[in-house]
Amino acid sequence: MDKNSVVKVSVTFALLLVAGICLGVFARQVDDLATQMLLIGIACALVGGSLAFYLNQMFNLERQV
Repeated sequence: MDKNSVVKVSVTFALLLVAGICLGVFARQVDDLATQMLLIGIACALVGGSLAFYLNQMFNLERQV
């Protein structure tokens, strides 16, 4: 397993995860309920998508060895 690839995938996952968490926290500051729900939905999709990306890339890295 290439160490560079693992670091790149892990950093990408961490950044997307932090972005999703920040978006979810920011949603509480918005006054409009519909906008809050939209931001929370996008934040959940971002966190779920980043986890799916991370797991997919990690399993592909193991197969390439």
